[in-house]
Parts: sequence; structure tokens; C-alpha cells
Amino acid sequence: MPGAFSSFVAKLAPTMTNSSPICFERAKLVLFSRKTRLPVRARGPYKNLLTLFFSLGLIARFKDVRSDSSYGYRIEWPTPSKILVPADTMLKRVYKNWWAKQMIKSLSAEEQAIMRVQLLAHRFTAGKKAGFVITRDSYSRHHIPERDGLAALESSYSASQFDCPAVKLSRRGKPMPRHVILTKEQLIRTDPSFRVKEKNVMSLHSVSAVHVSPHDDNVAVVKSKEPGFDVVMSLGGDTNNYAIEFVSRLYLACRDAGNKIEVVVHEGSLAYNNSLKEGSSHALEFKKNPAGEPGTRLGKTTVLF
Repeated sequence: MPGAFSSFVAKLAPTMTNSSPICFERAKLVLFSRKTRLPVRARGPYKNLLTLFFSLGLIARFKDVRSDSSYGYRIEWPTPSKILVPADTMLKRVYKNWWAKQMIKSLSAEEQAIMRVQLLAHRFTAGKKAGFVITRDSYSRHHIPERDGLAALESSYSASQFDCPAVKLSRRGKPMPRHVILTKEQLIRTDPSFRVKEKNVMSLHSVSAVHVSPHDDNVAVVKSKEPGFDVVMSLGGDTNNYAIEFVSRLYLACRDAGNKIEVVVHEGSLAYNNSLKEGSSHALEFKKNPAGEPGTRLGKTTVLF
């Protein structure tokens, strides 16, 4: 190692034994100030020192992370030098995955299930769909108050993984009030009295994708692998909005059933075909409600939000 560089490292040695993040940053500043004086042969050790100081800085800042109630979420990361930006990006990705697992492990079984759905919702719609928000009580699974009618339906099929009131678009484009019930095997639409026809029971293996708009509406188009059997629904009807929770829970239920589907936030109009035959399609256009009324109004070709 060149003499000048050896001397430089010797001056930094006392700093390297101190665990204070401030000392790490001071040493790093000194290192940057000396960069232009280093011989070419010293650049390799110089990069090694940058890596060392960055690593020691992380260790000092995150040493008590397991006893932190937020598992280090509020800790400020040291600023990486240019050559360490890829490593910094990779480490932050690893940390986020670890943080999510720790947060989930600290919750009850029911809270864990809800958080998994919330994380999926964030992945699919955060920054993509207007109105996205998650609160502690978000995504509580059951939104139909008539539990007796739902229990009778569950006795014929299986337990509801998600349920909510909805408005379904008929083949002729007529909005019709419905209940939507998602089980481990089917997507079921019933009338308000929980009467169900077999044609309104969709196997999760038949689902290919679910499309939503980027707007603050509650409409979802469930795409079928069989042409003509798409399902268009307003999740929550005119007033409530359960679309993002529905999309996340549908994805999870399909995945658990062995059918991985696409979740698409689609710009522009949403195409669908619920005519029960191939080659006949319509498109939904999304517009701001001119009356300024809150909620979603679903029609054959137009969605007001």
C-alpha cells in the first residue's frame, strides 16, 4: 500500500473504533476530502473503505432494530456514495421484505390475514388508483349486515372470504342490486334475498384477470377465460367502495386455488363481454358526475364517479 495512503488510514484508525454514527460520517467526509490526493494504486483500498464506513454506519443505526416497535421504519439511512448506490438499493429492498415479515409476525392470525391483503392492495393500486387509502380497520372482510342469509348460503357452498353489497351489470346493460360473496372456490352473485342461480356462480379457475380504472370509483371487471362471461360490478353500490379490497382478496383467493391472475389498473375505457357469446363487447367510459354527487353510478357504457 502506498505510503501516503497508509498514513491516511492510520489517521482514521481511532475513528474506526468508535461506534458513533457521527464519527462514521466525519471519517467519511475526511475520506472524500482526501480522494483527489490518492495515487491510482490506492483507489481500490479507497473503495473498500467507503464500503466499510457505509456498512459500519448501517450497523450502528440498526443495532437495536429488533427492540424498536416500528422495526427501524423511522431510521434514516446513511447517504451512499455513487459507487454504493446499487448496493444501497438492494439492501433497502431486503430490509423492506424483512420489515414486512416482522410486522406480520407481531400480529394475531386475523390481523396477519388483513395485513397481507393490505400489502397486496398497496402493491396493486398505490399511486395508480385515486382514493387509495389504508387505515387500521381497512379490509374487514365482511360488509353484508344480513348474516343469517349469508350463513344459509355458506351451508350450501363454503365460508365467505369476502362479501359486500354490489350492483351488477346485466347482459342488457341494466344495473341490478346484488350481493357478492367470494369463497375459496367460487365468486358468487346473489339477489338481495340471497337466492342464487348456478349461472351466477363463477369458478375461481375460470378467472383470467380483474381490471379497474385509475379513478376514484368502485367498478371492477372480472375477466373470464371463457369468452362472453366477464362480470362487471360496482363493489359497494352507489355509496360505498370496496373495489380495492375485492381486487386484492380475489387475487389471493385465485392464487390459493392455484390460478394466478392479472390485476390491471387500466387507463381509458374498460372493455368487457358479458353477452355469453364470443365477439360481442362493450366499453365503459369513466366520467366525473356532473351533479357532483359522491359515490359511483354504473351504467351500460358509462361510469359516473
